[in-house]
Amino acid sequence: MTNRPCALLDWIPTMWTADEIASLCYKHYSTKLSKTGLLDLRREWTLLAAVVKVEEMSSTKPCYSSARNDVALEVVAMGTGSKCIGQTKMSKDGNVVNDSHAEVTARRGFLRYLYYQLKEAFKEKNSILAASRHNGKCNLKPDISFVFFMSHTPCGDASIIPKAEHEITPCPKMTAKETGELREKSVQDNKSVEVGPSSNNEEYPQDRKRKCVKSPTQLSVKRVKSVHESGDCVSGCRSVSEGKPCHPSAEGSLGVRINNNHICATETIHLSSHDTAAPHIAGALNADESKQMQIKVSDIHRTGAKCVPGGLQDPHKPGVNYHCVESLRVKPGRVGQCPYNEEAMKRAILDRCRHITSLPKEFRVHDVTLLQSQLEFVHGRHSLQSSNEINTETFVPCAAAISWCAVPFHPLDVSVNGFKQGATKKILGTPQARSRICKAELFREFRELLTFLSDKKRPISLRNNTLKTYWKFKEAAANYQEAWNEIQKQAFVTWIRTPRDFLQFQ
Repeated sequence: MTNRPCALLDWIPTMWTADEIASLCYKHYSTKLSKTGLLDLRREWTLLAAVVKVEEMSSTKPCYSSARNDVALEVVAMGTGSKCIGQTKMSKDGNVVNDSHAEVTARRGFLRYLYYQLKEAFKEKNSILAASRHNGKCNLKPDISFVFFMSHTPCGDASIIPKAEHEITPCPKMTAKETGELREKSVQDNKSVEVGPSSNNEEYPQDRKRKCVKSPTQLSVKRVKSVHESGDCVSGCRSVSEGKPCHPSAEGSLGVRINNNHICATETIHLSSHDTAAPHIAGALNADESKQMQIKVSDIHRTGAKCVPGGLQDPHKPGVNYHCVESLRVKPGRVGQCPYNEEAMKRAILDRCRHITSLPKEFRVHDVTLLQSQLEFVHGRHSLQSSNEINTETFVPCAAAISWCAVPFHPLDVSVNGFKQGATKKILGTPQARSRICKAELFREFRELLTFLSDKKRPISLRNNTLKTYWKFKEAAANYQEAWNEIQKQAFVTWIRTPRDFLQFQ
């Protein structure tokens, strides 16, 4: 899900429905993914995300939907997962997957798919991309676009859903004396807070923090994470004051790091000043993972901005976006059946970026269409909770993450704790233990891609022979980096950046 031309708003819904996209993704999940890495249905759940290729078809060609003969739909990348690793487990060699949430594993699988399509284009074979004669880049063929699908709303702001008027009940501040369950405990030199359960949400006991109450004075949080400009994550003590915006960023948001293994490993909760609502937080903080680096500020923004840049481009200008691919047309986002609030989704995904200015001329803020399917993911948390076969006391997110992409060699990747599933301690730190979607492996594929181009045919941004490290190659995409920095400064000021020494591998 990311930018697309506004002119397509009225045209897109006539081509397919949200249920068609969801049905295709769920069928692909159940038939194409290996049983290896799939969850134990008696005690585990997971999240699902996918990228679907949409190709306009003539009436003589077969299509996915028998009801229409105008498009063909194909899943080209899919991911599952709901976990992050801790900061202490991060690697400076790029051989660990730090964030294994479904939208991230799907996006990285999509990158592998694009690399393969680029190779095919460079070899002048059948590809969704056509090589440009002007600047060494490739353009997406005009009859192809993509749709991003998720089985659940992105964790963080998009999943903070206000209560209906009839559901609102006062929620006074919790104190250790009143509940006997609010306590501090130290893990090494870092502290976190455990908040006892609440009885105000009967429908989804593990979803309490997704609901809101009326007054922002009702939130009591003792410790949050703050970030130095260098990107380092440190602990700090703050409190939410009487209804005052806690941060000058868009929508008056405060980033509060909540660890909850039932939802996702790390989340950022935003308090919105315009709706005078603060999230009702419940569930225990995981102190063992309190040093995690990954932050969730509408992760779908990162999925779009870091994967498929959009907007009009100057084909003769070097260093625009990433190096080898021009803009890709990515259509509306689809979300499966789950707790969903359109206002929260728009606030998190659209409104936070509407005010952004000073972008390079190749970039602009686009509107998107957000649709919800009525089809539920069978291995999602809420779907499994409704069955009588699970043990609710031991119901946990699946430890494994799966990434699949439409490539001929090694399309499937299963990882646990950031490494390839089955990797033993003896081989940790070696290429044999790497997931195919870790930074080091994607960087290897990227550099292999460059061998198909002579120096004269490469984009100008890649003709510098001094480029050696992962970060230097990313930094060379100058206009993209400028745009991404503006987005972070104006909309996501609490976004935690990976320290640069974690990006210096070759």
